[in-house]
Amino acid sequence: MQENEKIKAIEIMASQDDVKQAVINSHDNNPWWPKDVSDWRMKMLVAGLSTRVSFRMLGSYTKTIGNFLSHSYEEIAQTSDDDLKTMLKPLGLPDARIRFVRSMSAYIDANLKNKDIQNISNLDLIADIAKNVDGASYKVGQCCVLYAKGYYCGIMPVDSGMKDMLAPCMGYQSGKTPFAHEVVREQLEELAQSHDWLQIAQKCGYDSKIKLPEDKPLTWWLHLVMINYKRHFCNNHKPNDCPLVKAGLSLTKRCSRE
Repeated sequence: MQENEKIKAIEIMASQDDVKQAVINSHDNNPWWPKDVSDWRMKMLVAGLSTRVSFRMLGSYTKTIGNFLSHSYEEIAQTSDDDLKTMLKPLGLPDARIRFVRSMSAYIDANLKNKDIQNISNLDLIADIAKNVDGASYKVGQCCVLYAKGYYCGIMPVDSGMKDMLAPCMGYQSGKTPFAHEVVREQLEELAQSHDWLQIAQKCGYDSKIKLPEDKPLTWWLHLVMINYKRHFCNNHKPNDCPLVKAGLSLTKRCSRE
């Protein structure tokens, strides 16, 4: 897919009604990573806990995370494993989630205490988390750093569907290893910086509904457009229903199960 087609593809994705509504609903205050959390350490814990939770579990997730966030970082550290397991059980995989919370807390206390994480490069912090935190792959590391630093810190987190379906469809290099999430992230962040996405967002009417920065690449908006397009279209594995296919774009790979 040529650069002009990639720009057209994003505009098509962003103009879909279901995608647009999903982006509007989660842009200014994301239900997975609520903005009214002041402690970046808790944000890192929550971002890791948000993985492997399906969209249909969002109601249960927000309730569970609301309970989790009613405690301070220090209180979570003092909570017994049994009580933490009870707290996190609605998310599934409670033992794995407890290991993540304990490991991430230990990593934060040992490596990031009294540091301004805004001064640590995204690339270094993601790689360090993926290497040193139990249960934190590159994908999880991306989410943790984005939430801790802020929605528009420049990171475009990449989930497995974006890596395996949408990115290859658009002609981006991908792969089957965990590091492929980083490979795709870097390519998409280049895309975010290569074009005036604010103009397209305004053309599609987003600026009347959400707060779009005028001085930064629209990485967060672009991430939400792509991940929600993937959810509403790519996950169905019906390429004939895909607006990108209908538009006649030169897709590199289609999402059919065949």
